[in-house]
Amino acid sequence: MSYKLFDYNIKVFQDKRDGDFGACIEEIPEVSAYGETVNDAVNELKTVYNLWLEDCQELCYPIPEPFNVRDFSGKFVLRMPKSLHKSLAVKAKKEGISLNQETIYCINKGLVA
Repeated sequence: MSYKLFDYNIKVFQDKRDGDFGACIEEIPEVSAYGETVNDAVNELKTVYNLWLEDCQELCYPIPEPFNVRDFSGKFVLRMPKSLHKSLAVKAKKEGISLNQETIYCINKGLVA
């Protein structure tokens, strides 16, 4: 299945070196473009995305699913060093919460920072 460009999360930024604007697809970071204005960058991104999509379809490459249409279960397996596992478990015990709650708190704190 193919998706339209705006099904994806588009990130627009300004290049500090020359002041031009860049645009990329967060789910497909290799698809990006630049322009003198935000509109130029996004219009270039449309062109690049359409060319990329044609190539993927022609070569039977998988097309990533946009984040906003994915079904996230809220579960995943996380491997970590034993020492980190122990530190989290000790901290959770001191706080009187589950290891799961402590881990979620730490991840969220890191994402917000």
